[in-house]
Amino acid sequence: MVFTVDPRASTKRLQRQLENMIRSLERPREAHKAASIVMHNFVIRNIDSGGELVGGWAPLAESTIREKKRIGKSKPMIRSGALRNSFTPFDTDQGGGVRSELFYVPFQNFGTRKIPARRLIPNERETLKEVLPIYAAFVKRAAKKAVGIK
Repeated sequence: MVFTVDPRASTKRLQRQLENMIRSLERPREAHKAASIVMHNFVIRNIDSGGELVGGWAPLAESTIREKKRIGKSKPMIRSGALRNSFTPFDTDQGGGVRSELFYVPFQNFGTRKIPARRLIPNERETLKEVLPIYAAFVKRAAKKAVGIK
């Protein structure tokens, strides 16, 4: 018995599979949503840990320490919870992330002449570490779906 393979048939099948994969990859909204939730959790954990996820924050000024002691608070960046609760995940067809509408978030995150930077939001390296597994899984699912693997 002799088996032959028609390379044109294999090429057409491969082309169809690649086209299916490309169509799947054109709809990354689910991955963007998952990534935005992971980043939101990062920001919350970072605030709760006093900035440990971003290498720590500058110490509080003595006047701030006294005021926090007076009101019964001790953690940096947490007084009323408004800052922590202001962060929300968002996603679009183009990407996802975390945002806050509080006007003073940039002052806290980047600092001013009088306020040292206390980074709330992850930098690019920290973001990639958190979200690359999500996008890798997205691509893997698209590839499996394209070739009919469950």
